[in-house]
Amino acid sequence: MRVGLLRKVGVATAAYGVAVAAWPGLPARLSGLTDEGGRTAAATGISLRPPGWRDAAGGAAPAPAPKGRRSGPPSPSGSRPTSGTRHCSD
Repeated sequence: MRVGLLRKVGVATAAYGVAVAAWPGLPARLSGLTDEGGRTAAATGISLRPPGWRDAAGGAAPAPAPKGRRSGPPSPSGSRPTSGTRHCSD
C-alpha cells in the first residue's frame, strides 16, 4: 500500500468534508437539491452536514498514520487499519 497516496487522498477527502459541512449548498447545487433561485432549503443543509463531518474525520485519520511494516503481521498502528476503517465507513 502506498502510504503517501493514502495520506494525500485522506487530506483531500478531509478538505472536501470540511467544505461540505461549511457550505452544504455546494453539493446541493451539483446534485439538483436547490430551488429555482439556486437556494438550498434549511433541511437539505442540515442533512448534508453530517456526511461532510464524517468525510472530514475519516479523511483526516489516515493523514498522520505511520507507515506499516512490509513483512510479518500488519502493525495495528500502521496505515492498513486506518484505510480499512475509512473504506468500511463508506
